[in-house]
Amino acid sequence: MPLTDVVPLQLADSGEKDERGNRTYHQVTQFSMKPVEQLGLLKMDFLGLKTLTILDVAAKLVRRRGVPPTGGRRRRPRRSHRCATC
Repeated sequence: MPLTDVVPLQLADSGEKDERGNRTYHQVTQFSMKPVEQLGLLKMDFLGLKTLTILDVAAKLVRRRGVPPTGGRRRRPRRSHRCATC
């Protein structure tokens, strides 16, 4: 049974290119995880995994260098941002 018979799908830009330089896409559904699992499918959050991997690599680089990400200086906000309800 084709996946399109079970859940609606859309193409999402993968952010990568193939060997010919063309954009590549992933098929994704906007259904949340529970309904997808109830249909007997597995939904995986690759964007979350990719983001966590990037953060992990960045943290390891900072630890390896032994320098805080701010270069040892504490940064102060340039100005105070206040909203109408603050």
